Amino acid sequence: MTNLVVIGKQNIGRFEFTGIEGGFGADKRAVTVKDIAAIHGKEVKYINKQINSNRRRFINGVDLIDFKTSASNEPVLEQLFSKAEIGNANNLFILSERGYAKLLKILEDDTAWELYDQLVDSYFNMRERIKTSKPRKKAINTVFRQEMSIAKTLSETLNVNLGIACSVAIQRTEAKTGESLGEYTKLLPPAEHETGYLIPSQIGQKFNLSAVKVNQVLVDKGLQAKDGKKWRMTEAGKQYGEVIPFTASNGHTDYQLKWNERVLEVFGAKDNIVLSCRSGEGSLVP
Repeated sequence: MTNLVVIGKQNIGRFEFTGIEGGFGADKRAVTVKDIAAIHGKEVKYINKQINSNRRRFINGVDLIDFKTSASNEPVLEQLFSKAEIGNANNLFILSERGYAKLLKILEDDTAWELYDQLVDSYFNMRERIKTSKPRKKAINTVFRQEMSIAKTLSETLNVNLGIACSVAIQRTEAKTGESLGEYTKLLPPAEHETGYLIPSQIGQKFNLSAVKVNQVLVDKGLQAKDGKKWRMTEAGKQYGEVIPFTASNGHTDYQLKWNERVLEVFGAKDNIVLSCRSGEGSLVP
């Protein structure tokens, strides 16, 4: 699953919804079941029931993604759903344009038929614009200096691994200029410790904990801290993970904390089992 990006309010005909790009591939749009329910004047649980009743018609990762069973891009997920929805829902579906077209045929109400042609037209028009547009190339020296400056700033202010930040800078330079810089990537220093790859929701799946509870345990253990709306990795946390920068499909650069498997040892301690039980989320399961 590619990175998700919330692109703001979008329209299909006279209906408005929150636009999402990524997840199903670069430049491909998606829509939440919550917005679909609002467009059709239905309850979310009704739309979810229609999807689950016809689940064999929908292909995971092509037609839909269920954040309840898939590793998620948590910062974007929190922009799309409330904490209550994330915690209480049985399904958190987003549908690709192809998946939505399938759902429209299942719903077969007046709104569905009204939207179907508009959706197909919008899809092909969007792909045609992508096919015919050519990115404007910039001078490689200027772009490279700018991107490396950003990488250095990320490393110094956010404790992002410098090698990883420089690798992203090289990738962004290649995307903006069309030049291949793969040979330079080989010169970057290796990570000093195991590179992190687990996000809180994946850790939580191993111990029957929510992502919110996992984040709290990481705070209690001194591995991360909240800075405004962002999580920051502490010095103690660096032995368990990495601050990973990424570039979204709209060119926006952000970062995410990811943890290596050593962090699972932190969640195997007895005091965490007690903490989990007190919160009513059940015992930890190895």
